[in-house]
Amino acid sequence: MVVFAFERIATMLEMLIIFLLLWLWVIERRLNSLGESVQAIKLDADGMQTVKYLVDSEIAKFRSELGDLHGTNYSGDQQTASSIPVLKSN
Repeated sequence: MVVFAFERIATMLEMLIIFLLLWLWVIERRLNSLGESVQAIKLDADGMQTVKYLVDSEIAKFRSELGDLHGTNYSGDQQTASSIPVLKSN
């Protein structure tokens, strides 16, 4: 009888260990997919910053060319969107 009880306890412990290993495997997979999602979001944010930099540099080029047309010197630090001159056609 005592041997049977120990065998039963050992079997239950084996099942518990297998369950815990399976649970850890599932958690690891979820964390890996979460890490991949975070990496993708970081890449998207970096891409958006690059696009913003490119757009800002193109705007600065446009403003300097526009300033050259009017014979004025525009500096990007002092400009706002409302300070862009409008070309009037005669």
